[in-house]
Amino acid sequence: MSYRILISVGLIFLVAFSVFAQVKGVIIDTRKNTHIDEKKPAVYTEFVKLEKRIETVKYAANSEATPIIKTEEYEAVLLRVTNNSRWAIQFQIGFNEPFPNLELKPLQDKRLVFTPSANTEVELIYGVEPINSEAPINAKLKWKVPYTRNYGSSTDFWLLSGQSVMYIVKREELRRNLEIFLLFRYEWETSEKNRGYEEPKHRVYFNWSQFENAAGL
Repeated sequence: MSYRILISVGLIFLVAFSVFAQVKGVIIDTRKNTHIDEKKPAVYTEFVKLEKRIETVKYAANSEATPIIKTEEYEAVLLRVTNNSRWAIQFQIGFNEPFPNLELKPLQDKRLVFTPSANTEVELIYGVEPINSEAPINAKLKWKVPYTRNYGSSTDFWLLSGQSVMYIVKREELRRNLEIFLLFRYEWETSEKNRGYEEPKHRVYFNWSQFENAAGL
């Protein structure tokens, strides 16, 4: 009887091991099918450099007053977001004149969409929020966090599979306990009639710790 029990346990173990190996294989194959580089996230943000920038700011005492235009210098963090998935992803960008350097390219369903040219920098609409809502934030910010950095005008913008694009956030937005995020959707979540605004939104994050480690601060 004991031999039968041992044989039964052995068979169960072999079946379980075989199933586990098959499931593991499916998981590995799935990542190969969804990611260009299996070792990296489907969508990720990287630090590029820290530099000084100039921005134009309008001041007005009230809505009827003539605005005073000033230029201000600020520390800018140049970031790059990369689409490592095998589908196009949709962002929102703001724009001023001149219009950013974009090209029309087809999605898998033949829709023509705006995508970036090589080494293009765009004004991606991004959010800023605290990592820990109870921790202090020692940053001189224009708005109270959490907030979304919006622009006067915006439009759909796409990164095709393997594409990347650069964008700027302010150094103050990556002080201790802060993180920035981008909202995006995969192309299969949108269509010609449904642009995806009511669909669930995915996020890709970049926080103050990642920034300081990458910048060597």
